[in-house]
Amino acid sequence: MFIYVGCAGGMTSSMFCQRIIKAIDSANSPLRAVFDSVGTIIRRKKEFEGNYDLIFAYGGINLIQAYNAYDIGTIFDVVFIAPQMRHMTKSKQEILKDYPVIVKDIEMKTFGTMDGATAYNNLLDELIGLDYERSYVSNKHPETKNGDKNIELLVLGADRNDSFTDSFFSVWQDLDLRVLTESYSLEALYDFHPEETFDIRVLFGNAAQLSKEEFPKLSRRIDGVLMTPFTNPSLEKKKQWFDDYNIPVFVFDTRHFAIKNGELEAHRFQRILEGISYDSEYTREISPAEWETPPPVKVRKTALFGLISWE
Repeated sequence: MFIYVGCAGGMTSSMFCQRIIKAIDSANSPLRAVFDSVGTIIRRKKEFEGNYDLIFAYGGINLIQAYNAYDIGTIFDVVFIAPQMRHMTKSKQEILKDYPVIVKDIEMKTFGTMDGATAYNNLLDELIGLDYERSYVSNKHPETKNGDKNIELLVLGADRNDSFTDSFFSVWQDLDLRVLTESYSLEALYDFHPEETFDIRVLFGNAAQLSKEEFPKLSRRIDGVLMTPFTNPSLEKKKQWFDDYNIPVFVFDTRHFAIKNGELEAHRFQRILEGISYDSEYTREISPAEWETPPPVKVRKTALFGLISWE
């Protein structure tokens, strides 16, 4: 069970988690428990869940934002909010409402005690009940990649207001496809509240906005990538990232792009769009080992009776 304890900045919740783990170890409990920072637990989820029964994460409650709601909402079973941050409970519940995670206040009698054993005893019965409740709401979790959304495409290297892209997406709209275009940012990708219904959401971005650290979050939403034929070397290198996550990348035809003929190109992409839609319906989350497996522990070597050491 993954438990996130959030306070103002993470210091108080860290001390709370430390006392809980110490109490569990001292009681010779059959439960295997561990605690670490929320960032570490998110990155090393598979390692933790295979070796522990209770995994406590500490951190600031304001870490929970729309762009990382997927991580928090699908990894953690419960988010406890410290008494001093109770005024933020409703806003965090709203961010995580579409995910099978319970968000609630932790009682002062549990969080405020300096006695780890007392806090653990108070918490144990509640965790059992919350685990049962969480299993009941878990059917809210989307089974496939676009189970909770429409198609989302990322366009790289093209201008949103260019005549080529304007004519390209006008053809799709003439085919009764409701196309929504906007600028890309990771925050905008997740913190999204459209006023109108749509079929395809198109986000325009550039290579500089793609970082390896944030790429797993991007990959959970983006169904396909459209690229201009004249891309910079940086973007060419990052194409491999999309391959790692099985996100199809399509390059606009050089001739059509050069003469700004978006109409011809749009018709060529009709079949491609159908394939993207079909694939996303049946694609589950992908976690390449190269990206999400923690690096091996470095072994320090010594020589000359410890006078020289290296890794």
